[in-house]
Amino acid sequence: MAEPDAGESRDGIRRVVKDMGITHADFFRSVRPLLEGADHTLRDDGVTLRLDGGIVEIRLGPESRRSLGNFHLPRTRVDLRFQNCAADSIEAFIARFDTRFRRGGAWISHSAAVVWPISASDAAMNSRSRCSGDSFCWSQNW
Repeated sequence: MAEPDAGESRDGIRRVVKDMGITHADFFRSVRPLLEGADHTLRDDGVTLRLDGGIVEIRLGPESRRSLGNFHLPRTRVDLRFQNCAADSIEAFIARFDTRFRRGGAWISHSAAVVWPISASDAAMNSRSRCSGDSFCWSQNW
């Protein structure tokens, strides 16, 4: 998901910032297929590669954690900067990037816990729901 500071800067560099649920090790494992055949340089904090005559610089922010009660997820801010890249090349790269880093979704497991906004009347009608607070519920083993 792109954050509000994404967009075109004054120096012509297009910037896309993502708040991702990955560690640095996860990033480097997942990014390798995107780099195949591309002129690239790996760094401790990311990677730089050539894209249709332009340069893509991917910078990793510090690792942190997102906590939901006792449930903890990794969190890393990922900053993609496109310099002298055509708009269609940028869109294609971002689509490939997003596909490569996509995680399971609803099909990850038949017993996955899913959180979604729900009204109190909907919660009362759904006997499999366990509500916490007034606006979020979770369902398990569906």
